[in-house]
Amino acid sequence: MCIRDRYQRRVRGRVVDPMRPLLRLVCLCASAISAEITITRDTPWVLGHTEIELGGLAPSLELALRDLRTDWYSTFGLEPVTLGAYFPYTDYISQGRHVGALKPPPAVPACNATGTYVFLGNLQQLQDVMPVSALQPVLEQLHGAPPESHACWVVEPSVSMVSTCTSGGWHAFTALVCTGVDALGTVFSAYELSHAVLGVNPQGIWVEPPKLPVATSKPVHTKPVGAGIQQVLPADGGLVSLSPGFRYRGFFVNDEDMLGEMARDPLGESVFSVSMWDRVYQLILRLKGNAVIVGTAGFPDERSMELAVRRGLYLAQHHVTPLGTNTFQWPTGVPYSFAHSRETQEFVWDLAIEQQSGMSQGNGSHQHLWTVGYRGLNDYPFWYDEPEFVTDEARGKLISEAMEAQVSAVRRGNGSQVFFTYLWSEMTELFVNGHLEIPNGVTVVHADSGNGYVDPRSVNLTKAGHGLYFHLAVEGGKQLTENVPPSRIYKTLEEYRRRNATKIVVVNLSDIKPVPIGTRCIMEYLWDPIAALNGSSPDQGQTNFLRRWLRAQYGDGADLDSLEQLHSDYFKIGYIHDLESVTAHYGEGDLLQGARKLAEAVEGCAVSGKSALSLVSEAQALYQLAQPGLESAVDLLARAESIAASGVLGDRTGFFRSHLITQTAIWAQTANAMAAISNATLALAKGDRESAMEGASQAAAAVDSLLATEMEGQNGIWASWHLNDWLDGYASALDSFRAAAHAIAGAPRFVQRPWRFGTGKWNSFFMYDVQRPAGRSHGEDFPFFSPRPELTDYRTAGTFSAAVRFGCVDGSVCEVNVRGGNFSGGSASVTMSLMSEALGTKSTIRYCMDDTVPTAETCIMYHAASPPIVCQNETHITARGFDGQNKPMDPVVRGVFTRTPS
Repeated sequence: MCIRDRYQRRVRGRVVDPMRPLLRLVCLCASAISAEITITRDTPWVLGHTEIELGGLAPSLELALRDLRTDWYSTFGLEPVTLGAYFPYTDYISQGRHVGALKPPPAVPACNATGTYVFLGNLQQLQDVMPVSALQPVLEQLHGAPPESHACWVVEPSVSMVSTCTSGGWHAFTALVCTGVDALGTVFSAYELSHAVLGVNPQGIWVEPPKLPVATSKPVHTKPVGAGIQQVLPADGGLVSLSPGFRYRGFFVNDEDMLGEMARDPLGESVFSVSMWDRVYQLILRLKGNAVIVGTAGFPDERSMELAVRRGLYLAQHHVTPLGTNTFQWPTGVPYSFAHSRETQEFVWDLAIEQQSGMSQGNGSHQHLWTVGYRGLNDYPFWYDEPEFVTDEARGKLISEAMEAQVSAVRRGNGSQVFFTYLWSEMTELFVNGHLEIPNGVTVVHADSGNGYVDPRSVNLTKAGHGLYFHLAVEGGKQLTENVPPSRIYKTLEEYRRRNATKIVVVNLSDIKPVPIGTRCIMEYLWDPIAALNGSSPDQGQTNFLRRWLRAQYGDGADLDSLEQLHSDYFKIGYIHDLESVTAHYGEGDLLQGARKLAEAVEGCAVSGKSALSLVSEAQALYQLAQPGLESAVDLLARAESIAASGVLGDRTGFFRSHLITQTAIWAQTANAMAAISNATLALAKGDRESAMEGASQAAAAVDSLLATEMEGQNGIWASWHLNDWLDGYASALDSFRAAAHAIAGAPRFVQRPWRFGTGKWNSFFMYDVQRPAGRSHGEDFPFFSPRPELTDYRTAGTFSAAVRFGCVDGSVCEVNVRGGNFSGGSASVTMSLMSEALGTKSTIRYCMDDTVPTAETCIMYHAASPPIVCQNETHITARGFDGQNKPMDPVVRGVFTRTPS
């Protein structure tokens, strides 16, 4: 027999009684729970009242529930019946508030309603709609749990709707409760319901899930965890755990040539569309990640960043964009130098901090993950641009001073106090050799070498509270394939877990789509490393994980033994498997570029008539490098094709082709092309042009075959995926091999497809902001993408509109650079202008040549009609704009013009 449990709670000073007509709930009964319950399309959702009464659902939970609503529809063919919450028909992302018509809650179920009810919300909300005694078992499970802890539980059939029938009877039903200790935990619990009960693949579109038949019901699998409560288990046998093992777990979508072109934003407001960003953020959250670095070259005010915050994610930056500064888009002519123009740097940092801190505040207590550091205008050390820093001591000292200034800027601007510095590339050398002073409160993030291996010297200096930057993919040759075996993920991360270096792991996965195995493996581990390995070695852990993942992708009915063997053999391909030497690891693009380079050299010899003897050693080395692929990938490709042709994979054949077959073909056909162009070179060196032409043609045929395999594996929204392969550039490599064959045969050249290698300003997928409104120069809104609405009249502060830009009158003897400029000969003529052309007509510039900051009464006035500044030796110029009322404008800009030796 149940005992009615009436209770009251106070919300913002007023009494809230959940025993109202909409939902009248009672206590736990002592009946035993069944080992398995069932939900149907008519199982109601119950959401907490607090959110409605206090102004609507939190943005992150609102969007997660919308995703869950879609998943429910995909599973059952009907929208869920919802009690106690609204689904507003509004564009939440663009408007950021409730507008338009609201859908009212449906009526209370019939008097005799029984069965299961799904309760969704955080613990505070659920206490508004469930008696404390009913929620008590869940509270006990989460007592003292760390941030983001969550799960779904089945509470024994005891919570009842108070009958409105004349009989006044009680009707017991089972409570399926999905909740978390905080906002992100609650979001995770909603996705847990989708994954564990509905069976929705958390990797979603990235693994091309098939359309499944509409279900009438879904079983809920559970395990006992306490008196009267059982925890829900994933139907696919995946892992389940309440709390995270690593504090911050983030994605870095980097060098995004394929996503940047396939999902290009038609409005040109981000590297790819905000709808694709939303899919990325969903993936992070469904895999229990909580942080994101929003692209390679994003601006701090982009809507894609606003959406990340609205989704509940922590915003972070990478090692080239400290504090959110888009160094890739730094305006030409404005010095970028902490050593020589510190005021300019600090001006930009302050603006970026203010913008991003405002975003964070929009999601309650949301924190920002600030990256501090100092590098060049692209992914290289700053001293490439400032070569006067010749010693590691001087380099480390300047970086350390810049980090200290950045931390002070954030603290001055009242931003969140979570700081990181990444030991990528040159930073590792400076750190291990003791040349960096890490400011207090800054977390050291060690970095791998782009392939999952971390420098042992860096590992040895890892301390508790440190973190790791880990690559599943990287520009420069590892873009299109799974390059990192799960065993390596486990080996590397286990070392950091053992050292308690669990503050953060940022995963660089480039365009995401090619690395679904690595993505699921590492995110599963970061949430619960103990359960992920379950006491096994990394090698056995790989076997166990592959079987779990393959079951989730292909189902229990597939031949999992054969599939597991194929995928295990894939990770044994010579270029991928764990090697003794870190430098011996090659990505597919690394191999292709070696073959491309040799083909271009062959073409040059054939056209010029020069001997190819000088290429023999290079050809022999490339041929040897092709052997691991010829020995393993070619046979594996044949076996995989045989399974696909058999039809045993059914509607998952398409994904099998797009993933394992395509990636194995990349390794196999790249090896074939390497061997063929090597043979062509050796034949040409012997004067055998016929065999040389045959070899070059075979290299082209290998790549042509690969492109056909890629086409066959592309479906749905991914139908043009490999069209956008710019950075590896297989289509342009095909033309390089064809051009070599044409040249050997004496045929005329043809127009070739370009190889768009490298990342930076020269690649169009980073230049989406080039279309500026009429009258606005490129860069005057820097460091932002959009004009500041409060500065639309004169824009005299808050952007680079008032920044002084240097220019050279004679570009043949003078060139501007990050310090100011260099010139040759006896002298150079330097001009100045304000970044905003409109502002320049109403303002003036004053400059000093003795490092003094100009005032309205000091130094020299400069305007459009002024003669250029003549520089003869090293010349220091400190410049500042002044408005029509002769008031100084920011930033102060300092330039150094230096004569270079003749």
